[in-house]
Amino acid sequence: MAITTTYDGIEYRSRLEARWAAFMKNIGWDIVYEPFDGDGYIPDFLVQGSRPMLVEVKPAVTLAEYEAAVPKAEKGLAAHWDHDVLIVGASPTPTALCTGPCRVFDERCSTCRQNSAGILGEYTGDTGHPGWAFDSGTWGDTCACHGISVYHSTQSFPGRPCDCYDGNLPNLLNRGLLESFWADACNDVKWRGRAT
Repeated sequence: MAITTTYDGIEYRSRLEARWAAFMKNIGWDIVYEPFDGDGYIPDFLVQGSRPMLVEVKPAVTLAEYEAAVPKAEKGLAAHWDHDVLIVGASPTPTALCTGPCRVFDERCSTCRQNSAGILGEYTGDTGHPGWAFDSGTWGDTCACHGISVYHSTQSFPGRPCDCYDGNLPNLLNRGLLESFWADACNDVKWRGRAT
């Protein structure tokens, strides 16, 4: 059972959502909680910026658990959203995903150990034919704005939410830095929940 948690004046449906809210604020993202209603679906967060995206929070730890969230998001957003969607799990450094050559988690792969963010759906549809190309997302530091962003592993290279791209691949973020931001977020919301 999820524990309703209040953080920064907002009541979140779960402690995990509150942790993600604190994490996203800690990395400098401008977020809105439950920004609108889709068709039988309410996205968890809108990350505002030049390249806005929705963030769906799930207690996912396996690739199958991440992928299970995709159909509901696609169906619920089809008539309402024509930007990117990021599905995140139990932590910002999942070991079930890989954006490198191994494509599944492998301790020997440096990409697996450092950079997976979740599953990022890049909007690929057009008017009347919505759709997203879902694949691994990668944490990076953009050269242009020096902000923390997520990059799609197989589609276009601009960062989300900043839309920065200078023609080069992003600087990959150190896993320790991400874990530090996550630890701060967890401490920010610790013991603030109440049973529903």
